[in-house]
Amino acid sequence: MTETQRRIVAEAWAFRTGVEREAADRFARLATAISRFDAPSPLPALMRRAAEDEQRHAALCLELAAIYGTPAIGFAKDVPIAPRSLEGRAAVLYEVAAACCITETESVATLTTLLAEEVEPGVEKVLRTIARDEVAHGRMG
Repeated sequence: MTETQRRIVAEAWAFRTGVEREAADRFARLATAISRFDAPSPLPALMRRAAEDEQRHAALCLELAAIYGTPAIGFAKDVPIAPRSLEGRAAVLYEVAAACCITETESVATLTTLLAEEVEPGVEKVLRTIARDEVAHGRMG
């Protein structure tokens, strides 16, 4: 692998670190919001577990970024994405669909594409770990 390729790979894993951290924050926020509307629902506990998974994913991605030579970068702050015309429960439902049904499904598609190529064993292990969890997160939608 050339130095340029190493830099690109490192930057990609550093970027993914931020994506995972942002997802962790979003799942934690949604768990709290859902609890306000539907306290007996099992979904808040699943969301909190997903937040923990995403933090673990961020740590794995950060390790890979460091192996390839790029230190951690900042990450975007989680902000609600529901249209302003939606309020309360409808806004939370919109975000759950966006975070789970769309974002996590797209993540699995990306990871599956990467797994179709020959990758180093350590990278493959991380990709499979993240993919397994992302499928579960997508099911929450």
